[in-house]
Amino acid sequence: TEMGQGLHSKMLAVASRTLGIDVAGIQIMVTSTDKVPNTSATAASSGSDLNGQAVRAACETLLGRLA
Repeated sequence: TEMGQGLHSKMLAVASRTLGIDVAGIQIMVTSTDKVPNTSATAASSGSDLNGQAVRAACETLLGRLA
């Protein structure tokens, strides 16, 4: 969940820039332990780095499939 780090806003920005769409067209889903039981720590901005790269990679995969 968002813990004051701005992680959701950062991930929206990464997805928006990669997909070339407005952030209003993107929905953030919070993590659920029944889906991902052992998430990584978000200390020292690692959440932004790890999740940002994952979001970018997922968006690039999506764009490739839509092409």
